[in-house]
Amino acid sequence: MAQTLCHHESSLANLFALRRLDGQLETVAVDWEQVGPASIGADISTLVFGTLRRCEFDAERATELDEAVFTGYVAGLHEAGWQGRVEEVRLGFTAAVGLRWSVLANLLQGLVEGAVSVRTSQGWEVAPEAVERQWIRLCAFLLDRADEARRLVAELPSVH
Repeated sequence: MAQTLCHHESSLANLFALRRLDGQLETVAVDWEQVGPASIGADISTLVFGTLRRCEFDAERATELDEAVFTGYVAGLHEAGWQGRVEEVRLGFTAAVGLRWSVLANLLQGLVEGAVSVRTSQGWEVAPEAVERQWIRLCAFLLDRADEARRLVAELPSVH
């Protein structure tokens, strides 16, 4: 699996849209404390998962977030000159999201214990009832991505 440099903390708190002098929007990342190598596609798993976990995007529409982030990431790779297989990027992303199993277990424990509230990156508190609905949908999303990763491993013989 191809490796790339990753931020490892790509979240809404660390990513900003700034307008360049030519008028185009550009994403700028801050807080590079955790920078290091990882599988291509893995970095965006933090963005998608964290955004959903913090209730910053409705998990009922998680697939839309997944598609938008993934499409933008692949476009950025192409813009930087990358010419690899998109399926390999998708595997890196889905495997990294699917491997959030320990976080999934914590989510499920929080749901069982009840009355969990979270704060968004902007500091807004989300009510426990909304968190519960969000995390149930997030659990289904994580399991779906783990299934997708398993299918991709079977389809991509060079990553076995």
